[in-house]
Amino acid sequence: MTEKDETAKNSNADVGSSGDDGDDDGSCTGSIPTVNMEDPDAAEQLSIICRDVGFFYLEGHGFTPEEIDRVFEESKKLFALPIEEKKKLSDKEMSRGYTAMQEETLDPATQKEGDTKEGYYIGRDIPKDDPMYDPATLRGPNQWPDRSSSPNFQSIMEDYQTKITNLALRVVRLIALSLGLEESHFDDDFKEDESIATLRLLHYAKRKSNSLAGIYACGAHSDYGIATLLLTDEHPGLQIHHKGEWIDVPPRPYSFVVNIGGEFILILFCSVAVACCCCLLLLLVVCCLLLLFIVCCLLSVVHHLL
Repeated sequence: MTEKDETAKNSNADVGSSGDDGDDDGSCTGSIPTVNMEDPDAAEQLSIICRDVGFFYLEGHGFTPEEIDRVFEESKKLFALPIEEKKKLSDKEMSRGYTAMQEETLDPATQKEGDTKEGYYIGRDIPKDDPMYDPATLRGPNQWPDRSSSPNFQSIMEDYQTKITNLALRVVRLIALSLGLEESHFDDDFKEDESIATLRLLHYAKRKSNSLAGIYACGAHSDYGIATLLLTDEHPGLQIHHKGEWIDVPPRPYSFVVNIGGEFILILFCSVAVACCCCLLLLLVVCCLLLLFIVCCLLSVVHHLL
C-alpha cells in the first residue's frame, strides 16, 4: 500500500505489500468509482465522488508499470533485511525510517494487539546543516539502508517520492476544480518549504485479521490530511466504511486508491457553509430591496392621496 497524509498542508503516498489474505469475517462487496486524470470531466466526477464515498481508484496518473514494479521490488528487499539492521534505520524524533511490526495501533478501542504490519517512512530529505532543518515540524534527514545491501533503494525511492508528490499536487488541483475554484487555488498552501508529504512503505504479516480476537493488519481509522494515495499489490484486505457497511476495495494493478482525508472534508464543509451563507445573505438583500420597494410604493400612494 502507499499512503500520503499529514496536517492541513499534507498529502501522503503509501506503498504496501502483504502476505495476508484479508479479513476472515464477512464483508459487504461494493463498487469503488474510478477517476481518470486524463478525462476532461474528471473534476466533475470527483465532486460527486467526494461528497458520496470519499474513495476512488485513480488512473491516468502517468506512472509506468515498470516504475511501480521497481518500487515494490525495493520495498520487499528492505523488509527482508534482518530485524537488527532494520531497527538501526529508525528515527523516532523525525518519524522517519523503520517502524517495527505491531509498533502502531490505529484503533486501540477494538484492537487487542498492534497492527500486524511494519513500515518505513520517507519524507523530504533536509540535512541537519540546512536552515530549514526543524525536528519540531518533522523537517529533517531520511534514514537510508547501507548501499552495500540496498544499492538502488535510495535513488528509486527519492525518484518515486518526487513523482508521487507531484501527482498528489495534481489531485489537489483537481479537488480545487471539483469545488468550483481556480485550479491553482491551493497552490500557496502546498509550497515545498511549507507543506509535508510523506511516503510510507508498508509490509503486512502473513496473518489473517480476526475482528472477534481484536487482531487487524491495520486498525480502522480516518486520515487527517488532504488526501492519501494508496498503491497495493495483488493481495486483498483493504476496506472502507460507507453508509454503515464495510466494503471491500479489490486490488487493481497499477492503479492508485485515493482516500480523501479529514482536511479536505473540512474544506468541503466550509465551502458549502460559505455558499449557504452567501445564498442567505443574497436572499436577505433581495427581501430588503423588495420591502424598500413596497414602502416607496405605499409612500407614493399616500403622497398622491394627500
